[in-house]
Amino acid sequence: MSVSTTIDLRVEAARSVALDQGSSKQLHQLLRTLRWPSGTGTSEANEVWSDSRSVSAAGNDDLELDSLAQLTAAGATERTVAFTVVKVIAIRNTSAADYLTVGGAGASSWAGAGFMLTDDSDLIAVPAGGLLLWTDPVGKAVANGTADTLRVSGVTSTQTYEIIMIGETA
Repeated sequence: MSVSTTIDLRVEAARSVALDQGSSKQLHQLLRTLRWPSGTGTSEANEVWSDSRSVSAAGNDDLELDSLAQLTAAGATERTVAFTVVKVIAIRNTSAADYLTVGGAGASSWAGAGFMLTDDSDLIAVPAGGLLLWTDPVGKAVANGTADTLRVSGVTSTQTYEIIMIGETA
C-alpha cells in the first residue's frame, strides 16, 4: 500500500481601516503546505486511518492506536491498523453544542514529551464545530499495550466527531 499525504493550512483575515483619504486593507496570513511521500522516515508516512464516531454524554471513546479497526460503510471490519508512530491527528467536533475533550486516559494514555499531551491527565477541549490539528514530521511512537490510548470524551450530551490519523506501521 502506498500513502501520499498533503495537508494544506490556510488561515487568512483581512482588516479594513478607514483613513482620512480612502481606506487601507491589512492582510494577515498563515499558510502552510505539507507534502509527504509514502515511507517511514522524517516527513513520510505509510499508513492512514479515519472514522466518523460518536461518544456518549460523560462517556469515553478510547482509541487503541496499535489496534484501530477500519470499518466499511456497512460497519464490518475491513482491516486493523497498528500504528508504531503517529505523525498527524486531526479531530473535528461535528456536534452543534458542547465540547469534546482529548486526553486523560490515565496510565495507558498516549502522552509524553514532544506531544500535545505531556502527561496522562492532560486534556484539550475541542469546541462544537471546532478543529484540533497536530502534526510532527518525526512523529510520536506508540508503545504497544502500554502507552497506546488516545481518549476522546463527551461532556454533557452524545457528540459526534471525525478523526484522521496518519503515521507509520511496521
